[in-house]
Amino acid sequence: MTVPHVGDWRLPSPACFAVIGQSSTGKSTLIAKLIEDASVWQKRPNNVVYSGPVVKRTSKYIEDLEANCARQGMRFIYHEDFADVKAVQSLVGEKVPVILILDDVQVWSKHYKVDQECSKMLTAASHHDNITVFFVIHNPYHPSFGDVNNNVRGRFLMYQNSDWNKYQIMSNRMYGRGGGDFLKYCLTRAMEEYNLNYVYINVDPRAKYPTRYNCYTGILKMEREKHCNSPIVFDLFNYDKK
Repeated sequence: MTVPHVGDWRLPSPACFAVIGQSSTGKSTLIAKLIEDASVWQKRPNNVVYSGPVVKRTSKYIEDLEANCARQGMRFIYHEDFADVKAVQSLVGEKVPVILILDDVQVWSKHYKVDQECSKMLTAASHHDNITVFFVIHNPYHPSFGDVNNNVRGRFLMYQNSDWNKYQIMSNRMYGRGGGDFLKYCLTRAMEEYNLNYVYINVDPRAKYPTRYNCYTGILKMEREKHCNSPIVFDLFNYDKK
């Protein structure tokens, strides 16, 4: 369903976002589409830094991402090591607007003590140094990433076929009693009715719309054009709890 007058749903920048889902659920593909689509941003940065321990520089995904950035006049940088605040600033300059993709954060954590740097990017670095971060993670409730779960401005959840428990925990924490299955409902409906594999939860505390209207899908331009040029918005108070 679409709901009018829900405020500006577009992605702010600088800000931090979590992209959550199991392997092969489409996290990296979704991020690439978000970067390419300027219409989903309030003001999109023109620099992109990718930092991932698994995807190689020569992979097709990186080559396509770099090519798509170039077509839109965006600068793309592949960073081989974990990109902390200092690394990002050395690559693009201080306070230069940049999108940082921290892919497979939990894999990085096996080799680096990333929790402190992640916390830094979620607070001062994000707002004061113009760094917009996508934290790509499997488990938002991993002990090392409490700050990632608690301080992001938005969460992208990917549809999955198993282990809904983590999403149920998140749903209970966000929507309270009676809302434990809401996120599963949103993801299932997004997939089955609209063939979309994600929902976006806007958790900005300054949002100017009712809390029940903060779960979306279909935010990309080509998706919106199929549905009255508006995101598909799910309403907590009207979903079928059965």
